[in-house]
Amino acid sequence: MNRNMRRGVSAGTVIMLLITTATLLLSLRLIPLIAGQARLEPDDAQVIIQALTDYLNVPELIFRDIPILPPDEQKLTEAVTPVPFWETEIDHNTEAQPAASALPAATPTLAKVSFRMTAAGALLADKAIRSAFYHSESDSYDFSPLFALIQDNITDDINVFTLENLIDETQKLSDLNTCSDILSAAREAGFDLVALGHEKAMDLGFGSLARTMAHVRDEGFSVIGVTDEADDNSHILIFSLDGVQVAFLHYCETVSKTGANRIKKENAGFALPLIDAERIQADILHARQRGANIIIVSTHWGTANKNSVSRSQQTAAQQIADAGADIILGAHSQALQPIVFITGKHSDGRQKQTLVAYSLGALVTSKRDTPNISSVLLHLALTYDPVTDSVIFDRISYTPIYFWRYKDNGRTIYQPVISAMDPPEDMSRDQIDVMKRALKRVADVLKDSVAALN
Repeated sequence: MNRNMRRGVSAGTVIMLLITTATLLLSLRLIPLIAGQARLEPDDAQVIIQALTDYLNVPELIFRDIPILPPDEQKLTEAVTPVPFWETEIDHNTEAQPAASALPAATPTLAKVSFRMTAAGALLADKAIRSAFYHSESDSYDFSPLFALIQDNITDDINVFTLENLIDETQKLSDLNTCSDILSAAREAGFDLVALGHEKAMDLGFGSLARTMAHVRDEGFSVIGVTDEADDNSHILIFSLDGVQVAFLHYCETVSKTGANRIKKENAGFALPLIDAERIQADILHARQRGANIIIVSTHWGTANKNSVSRSQQTAAQQIADAGADIILGAHSQALQPIVFITGKHSDGRQKQTLVAYSLGALVTSKRDTPNISSVLLHLALTYDPVTDSVIFDRISYTPIYFWRYKDNGRTIYQPVISAMDPPEDMSRDQIDVMKRALKRVADVLKDSVAALN
């Protein structure tokens, strides 16, 4: 023990005694107030405050400086909702941050988007077709009646067909090179997207192909399957439907000997994309990188006049599905072929179902072989789910088409009609029987398909 330690009352003890005394005095004054028998006067409170202020040597504090709120304002203050942590500004310079609120952050809503599309087969307006709509008195063509009996079924968000002609006014008309009037009839019927890639697309040279593209675009169509730009990705068409990015690509299986020579001579290999597994995989990847949610690949392939699917078609379809395509639409054979699902892959490796319409048949042709007079309009009701990044096939259906040929005032006329409906009034009994057989052929070809009769 330190013998030099002084005994006595410390300053801290004095302060504590004063505070205790002040507290007792204040309590004696407050008890009557709480009991409702008296009220606290400012002078009384100020005496207590002054005593503490003088002894503790703090700045002078007067009674009016003490915030005393009315009861209603007190409730209001207590009811104020704290600002959520995700709306506050965080000081990132502070070394330690307070614990975050347990409230979850708001999750943005990802809505599904639905749309519809119709796909038709190939249109080939050769000399016989042109002659049916030629008017010698005016030396002009009028194709407006061509689609009159089916255009009510071409009204979706996207309506696509394949054109197996060139349209070049600098070249003479032929079975390959047709007149531009056919385009206005197709546009008025409701079509808005045209696949121009076919095996004879380069037969008249790159200039004719470029002029064909110009005519088609001037009529208001979008173009797939060919390009007039020496750019590896210019043939990829991407457009938005209510925020969903839909990519269309088109590839041709073969090129005619004449077309191959033209391509080589004019160094125009870029103009006509061909079916090649590596190229298609790279194109689909590029389309995904550009934001495409849905990939639709149109193809020009198969053996002419065959309802059966070739081995090369099956192989190419599987490669395209494995590259990430959601839908494959085939043309060229001018004969209807099955519509099925095959197992493909998402970009992340997950399996998915890819819809394949191997061939939708001939939309317009002068050929009268049994396989050529039957085709379909394929109708797809689709929904894109952004949460699972997948395409939902809400409905897959078809409208069966019979390509009717008849005589009118000595002229041969061609018209596609819906074979599942009542025949036109002026259709002969013989033609009605042919139409019924055409409808049965459609049913036979699609008996194991995933599409239902519309």
